[in-house]
Amino acid sequence: METTSYLFFSILDAIAMVVLMIKSYRQPLAAYKWNILFICIGIACWSYAARVVVGLSPYIDILGQFLIFAAFFRYFLKIRLVYSGLMVAVGYAAYVCIQFPIYFVVTALGVSDVVAQNTGGNEVIVIQFFTDAASLVVGWLITLFNYGFTFIVIPPHDLSRKERLFTGTNGMLALSTLATVAMITTSLYLTVHYDAALYAYPLVLWILGTLYFLSRRRESEDDRIYITKNGAIHKKIRS
Repeated sequence: METTSYLFFSILDAIAMVVLMIKSYRQPLAAYKWNILFICIGIACWSYAARVVVGLSPYIDILGQFLIFAAFFRYFLKIRLVYSGLMVAVGYAAYVCIQFPIYFVVTALGVSDVVAQNTGGNEVIVIQFFTDAASLVVGWLITLFNYGFTFIVIPPHDLSRKERLFTGTNGMLALSTLATVAMITTSLYLTVHYDAALYAYPLVLWILGTLYFLSRRRESEDDRIYITKNGAIHKKIRS
C-alpha cells in the first residue's frame, strides 16, 4: 500500500509540475498528453528506485528528475536545449513556491518532524495533495487569463541549428536554469538539516522572479517589429 501511495502521488507531483512547465510557455498540453503520462510514470519510478529502493538522498532524486524532464523536452518533444532547461526550471521553481506556504501551514498545525526528508506518511501526503491541486489550479488560471510566454514556438524545433547557450539572453537563461537547480537543492538542504524553510523560501522566490524577468526580456526581443522598405510589418520569430 505504501508503495502504491508513493508512486501515485509521485505521478501526480510530476503531472502538476509538467502542467506548470507547459502552461507557463503556452505549449499545447493536450497534444502531449500520452507523452506526458509516460514521462511522469518514469519520473515516479526513478524517484521510488532512488529514494526507497537504493536509499539515495533527496538531492540526487531532484537532480535526476530535473535531468529526465529536460531530456524529455529535448529529445521527445524536440524543444531546443536552452528552452527545455528553462521550462523545467520555471516549473520546478513555481511548484516549490506553491509548496512552501502549504508546508508552513502543515508544520504550524503540529507536525514535529521535518517532512521534507520523508518518503511517506500522512503529513507528506497532505502536502503533496494540496500542492498538486494548487499547481493544477494555477495552470488552469494561466490558460483562463491567457498568461504565459510565447517566444518558445510550438515544436518540433530545428535542432540542426547550433544553439548559442551562453551568449545574450539565452546565456542568462541557461545560467539561471543552472542556478535554479542549486537554489532548490539549497532550499531543501536548509529545510531538511536546519528546519529553516522560512529562510529557504526567499531563495526560491528570488530565482523564480529572475526566470520571470529573463523570460519577459526574451519575449520582448521577439515582440519587436520592423518595417521593410515596402512598408510591411513583420514579427521576429525564433526557434
